[in-house]
Amino acid sequence: MMSLSRFRKSARNESGNAVVEFALIAPILLIMILGLVDAGRAIGANSRLGQGVTAGLRYALTDSYALNEITAAAMSGSRYADGDVSVNVTRFCECPDGSSIACSGTCTAGFKRIFVQVDMTRMEPTIFSYPIIGDQITVSRTGSLQVP
Repeated sequence: MMSLSRFRKSARNESGNAVVEFALIAPILLIMILGLVDAGRAIGANSRLGQGVTAGLRYALTDSYALNEITAAAMSGSRYADGDVSVNVTRFCECPDGSSIACSGTCTAGFKRIFVQVDMTRMEPTIFSYPIIGDQITVSRTGSLQVP
């Protein structure tokens, strides 16, 4: 039987506490680090999509009718391969009062305004599946401009 003094001596022994505390905290730290890496990858994808939208809109300033070329410029500007990103380019027109009109039509008062919109979307895969987010993050950027 263990004496009381020996029990008190062993209760003060803290030689394994650091290992136990690290074993309890390590999984939480690992999840946090992986989450930060995934967030960084999503922010990087958002930046690349923004560059692609800007490149597409710059091309639209030269030729707003060439939707395929605007799409190609957006893809090139984002530096993603075909199939990694979804690009949607639309052209629409408005009258000065804000009402929509077919781009081939005319406005009763004033000149029609022509706009080009570039939408880019990417499904960024995550390192592992999160309970709320899942195994991929949807990243999208949109930009539009009025062309001359």
